[in-house]
Amino acid sequence: MINYANKQYGGQLAASDVRTATILLNGLNWNVLGEDGKPETTASANGVNEIRIGQESYRSEARRLALDLNAAGYPVKPEPVKIKNAADGQVEVWLSEPRRDLWLAAPPVAGWCFQRLGQETPNGRHSLRCHKDPKTCQTVRDASPGEMSSSCTFVAFIDKTGVQFQGTGTENSYYLYAKMPFASPFPSLP
Repeated sequence: MINYANKQYGGQLAASDVRTATILLNGLNWNVLGEDGKPETTASANGVNEIRIGQESYRSEARRLALDLNAAGYPVKPEPVKIKNAADGQVEVWLSEPRRDLWLAAPPVAGWCFQRLGQETPNGRHSLRCHKDPKTCQTVRDASPGEMSSSCTFVAFIDKTGVQFQGTGTENSYYLYAKMPFASPFPSLP
């Protein structure tokens, strides 16, 4: 479950930050939805950036979750906090700060990507572009309406796909050209 403090409660997170965190964590095989399928907004999360556990037996997994969150740019404490009187198996993510912008520091671990079939280049007609947020991805995708493009899709573990980006381009996207379409997990052309 993600508990977060948004601007209403004095935290810095917007709903889109929480959606991105939820999608990222689900993409990393963490089930982080609340009981109603949504993150919980609470004033109690203001100023809190940590993982809470109900049982000591979950400590090592919670530490791994903290590593994943920090690697993705969410500043949480590396050591989980034990919750008194918690339900069996309860693990909570508490966030109040937005994701740090690590985007240009290194090629992305995860991002919003689309594939396009465009004009011929020395490296091919197929391009892959990955962005740090869905809005920017959609804006760049829609800027060339005459070219065939896939949808903008969140892709986790980009770093494990073997893709070697050629550089950064429009709106700080990472891009790559190829002679053939890019395979899953990247979105396919229609």
